[in-house]
Amino acid sequence: MDDPPKEFLCPISNSLMADPVIISSGESFDRPCIQACVDLDFIPLSLSDPNSNPNPNSPIVLIPNTRLKNAILNWCERSGHPPPLPLAPHAAREIVRSFMAPRTVGTRRNQKATSTEEDCTEEEILIKLMDSIPSDQEEAMISLREATRGGRERRLSLCTRRLLEVISRILSSPDPGVQINAAAAIVNLSLEPENKVRIVRSGVVPPLVAVLRSGHPEARDHAAGAIHSLAVADDNRTVIGFLGAIQPLLQLFSDPVESPRTRRDAGMALYYLSLVGNNRSKLSMIPGTAQMMLDMAAGEDAAVAGLRRPAVMVLANLAGCKEGRAALMDGGAVAALVAVMAATAGTKEEEYCLSALHEMSRGSVRFRGIARMAGAEKLLMKVAEEGGGMRSDMARKTLRAMRGEAEEEEYDNASIVSDGLMSIRGRHGRNNFWYSPDHNTTEF
Repeated sequence: MDDPPKEFLCPISNSLMADPVIISSGESFDRPCIQACVDLDFIPLSLSDPNSNPNPNSPIVLIPNTRLKNAILNWCERSGHPPPLPLAPHAAREIVRSFMAPRTVGTRRNQKATSTEEDCTEEEILIKLMDSIPSDQEEAMISLREATRGGRERRLSLCTRRLLEVISRILSSPDPGVQINAAAAIVNLSLEPENKVRIVRSGVVPPLVAVLRSGHPEARDHAAGAIHSLAVADDNRTVIGFLGAIQPLLQLFSDPVESPRTRRDAGMALYYLSLVGNNRSKLSMIPGTAQMMLDMAAGEDAAVAGLRRPAVMVLANLAGCKEGRAALMDGGAVAALVAVMAATAGTKEEEYCLSALHEMSRGSVRFRGIARMAGAEKLLMKVAEEGGGMRSDMARKTLRAMRGEAEEEEYDNASIVSDGLMSIRGRHGRNNFWYSPDHNTTEF
C-alpha cells in the first residue's frame, strides 16, 4: 500500500487527517489536534514563528479545509487505504502532551501540571493514595498511568493486589481526573495476558461497569477499552457478563453521541463476551439487540466509522443460539446479511455474515424460503466457487440447507467464526496507539 502524501498528514499526529482545518498561518491540522493545543495552552512550533502568527495571544480561528478533506478521501479510495477515523479528543491531547516539555500531564482545565516518573514504585503510589484529596489521588493515578506505559515488566510488577484494590475503590470517585486516569491505568495493566484474570479477580469489574453507565465521557472510553481487553481472556468472559457489563456495553455501542473508539471497544467487548453461551443468550434476549446490530451492519456511517465489523461479529455469535436465531429471523436478518455480504465481498465482514447465515440455515425450513426471496442462492454459489477455504465450505453447506439436502448436523451452540480478531485501533505517529493481532487494545 502506498504511503500517503505528506500534505495529507497532520503535522502534530503524523497521521491522515479526518477533519483538516486551516489556521492563520496557512497550515492545515487535524481539528482534534489543533483544538487540543488550544485546550492545553500549547503553541506548536509553526505558530511560534512571529511571521506566521504576529499575535500569539489572539484566538486561533479554525477554517474547514473541505478541498483537502475531499482529496484525502479520494486518495484513500484510489489506493485502497481505509478512510481516516476521527481522532478522539483525549487521544489528541495525549499526542500534544508528548510534545510538551518538561514531561508533564494534566487533565484539569486549570492545567495543574504534575510531574510523573516512570520508575515510581507501588509504595510511592499507595502513599499518595492514602490522602483523600482528589488532586492527590489524581496525581497518584497519573503516576501509575505513566508508569504502566513503560513496558511489559513495569505492567507486570505494578499489577499487585493492593494497587488493584485501591483502583477498584477510587474508580467510583466523582472527580473526573481520578476516574479517567484510574480507568486508563487499568487498560495499560490489562495489556499483559498474565494480568487479565488477576485484574478481574481483584473486583475491578463492578466499578468499571458503573463508569460505563454514568462516568465521565473520557472515563467511559477507557472503561470500554478495559472491558474489551479483559474479555479477550477466556476465563474472564462468564464473570464479566454475570457482573452486568453487557447492557451498558450495548448502550455505548449503539449511542451515536459516543466516540467511534468508545463504540468500537464496546462492540468488540460484546463480541468476546458473546462467545460464551450464557452471555450470548442474555444479549439475544435484550429487546432490540438483533435489530440494532443489523442496522449497524447495514449502515454506511457505521462502515466508515469502523463499527460494521464488530456488529457482524456479534451477529455471527447471536446466530449460534436458539434465542438469537429467532430474534434475527424475526428482524429480517437474512435479507440484511445478504446485502452486507454483497457489499463486502472478500473481507472479514463477509465471512462473519456468511457464518450467521449458515447458523440460521441449520434445520430451518423458514430460512429456505426467506433466503430464496433475498437472492441468497446466487451470492452463495459465487462464494462457494470463488471464496476458498472456510468461506467456500460455509457457502456450500448453507446452499445444501437451502435446498433441503443437508444432513442433520449436531448443533454445538457456538459460532463457526469464533476466533479472536485483532483490535481496530491503529498506530498513529507518536501516540502509542498500535495495531496487532496479539493485542486487543492500546496504551493510555
